[in-house]
Amino acid sequence: MFNQINTAELDQVRKRGIKFLCGKLPNFFSSASSDASFSMFNREIEDLLIKNVKRTLSDCDAEEFIMFVRLLASLSSMNTLQGRQELVAIIMEQSELDKKFNSDDLERIMILVSCIQQAIALFSKNVNSNKYVLMFIDNVLGIFDQIADEGIRFEILKSFADLCSFFTWSSTGTDTVSDKQIDAVYNLLLNYLPKPPVEAQLSQETEDKNDDTEVRFNFSYVECLMYTFHALAKCKQNFLGSPDNKDKLKDFRLRLQYFAKGTKNYIKELRNTLINSSLNAKTDADNEQNKIRRVALKVTTNIDALIKDLFHNPPAYKTSITLSWKSSQSLEAQGVQQPNKQNKRSLSVSNDSADSDCSARKKPERGIYQPPTGKYSTQNSSNDKRRTFSYDNQKTRSRLM
Repeated sequence: MFNQINTAELDQVRKRGIKFLCGKLPNFFSSASSDASFSMFNREIEDLLIKNVKRTLSDCDAEEFIMFVRLLASLSSMNTLQGRQELVAIIMEQSELDKKFNSDDLERIMILVSCIQQAIALFSKNVNSNKYVLMFIDNVLGIFDQIADEGIRFEILKSFADLCSFFTWSSTGTDTVSDKQIDAVYNLLLNYLPKPPVEAQLSQETEDKNDDTEVRFNFSYVECLMYTFHALAKCKQNFLGSPDNKDKLKDFRLRLQYFAKGTKNYIKELRNTLINSSLNAKTDADNEQNKIRRVALKVTTNIDALIKDLFHNPPAYKTSITLSWKSSQSLEAQGVQQPNKQNKRSLSVSNDSADSDCSARKKPERGIYQPPTGKYSTQNSSNDKRRTFSYDNQKTRSRLM
């Protein structure tokens, strides 16, 4: 079968062979696992299957990639700790994360995003993401500002935040974040944490004092970056807590204080609008706007919780939040039908207070990621407008990018 798949001249023949294997083999292994006499036989077949799948993965499209990953995940040998680690390595090998990325190679970037989303469900406290987080910082973050497509930029940050969810402190000293690496994340975060207006004016001597400078807060980016910094700094607490970094901490707190003020204003505005609009919603368009507002509320309450943690002296790293897009995936996976709590590419949010949003939550179920069709095509990703939330702090109005 694998020989036919790898040598088939027609895509239709190849796909039929892959669908047959991926559809029949999981049932075969499931039924054979109950017979002890087949255990050794099954192991030999699984080893041969893994070997052939690895060879085939180098030339497959997104749909085929997902089918092969599901097939491997169904094997009994992949349900052990060592098996999970091997499966993560197989998936991430396809992303070529160990090599430098080019901002013009959008197809390769989307392959990376797809691989990460397939691997996320396999990470745990025993299967950490440290190695991949560090490679992501070294080989991807450096080109982030060079990517023009906002949708792809947002997907990159979301994937990075997902990886950081399973970053753990290592007592052995291996796969630990360095000062240079955490500084790269910190500096990228500062790009989206503006200085207070007075500070900004003092740093720009040529600025016209009569200009009405518009300060925009990109909450979607800040949620991702602040979460990743929070996760990494937890393992490197002297980065901000060291006496040598007093000036850095002072500047960081000024930015946090300013951003927190804008965040609270936006949360207040969103809550008031939601109360009024929920009572007066008459059309589908009104309900859709309320869904978007709830997504924005979830994003901002997450940011508010992280800022409170970072404002401790020294900064604390105890708050646990559910990333905004994870909540919606959990609801969709469970098939929960709740008014005003669903949204396609965004997370639903509760109407509870910010304090309740900060409280401990159950770990969400992860849905299966559906990457773009074609050979990791960027067509859908580049044309699809991902919702990112921005806020004009001076004119007190929100808008979507």
